Amino acid sequence: GGAVSSTFRSCRHFAAKSGRLQLTLGAGCIPKAGSGEDAFFASWSLSAFGLADGVGGWVDRGVDAGKFSRALLRHVHERMRSRSAALQR
Repeated sequence: GGAVSSTFRSCRHFAAKSGRLQLTLGAGCIPKAGSGEDAFFASWSLSAFGLADGVGGWVDRGVDAGKFSRALLRHVHERMRSRSAALQR
């Protein structure tokens, strides 16, 4: 599970245990009007999360920081999922 989001309005909590380590995560995002440069994913099945803090100032250089943040984390999440699936075969 897990998804990349920049308009996530509720809160999700994840907890995963492996041996002596435990990951507990709560995530929520309230976007500002007219923006949305940040993105995150949280994955229970991968015991992982990612956060990309987009840089709104990049717009001056023709870069959409929101698209970049979301694409980056989408790629990371997909690679983690495919790597995890390959390791379980």
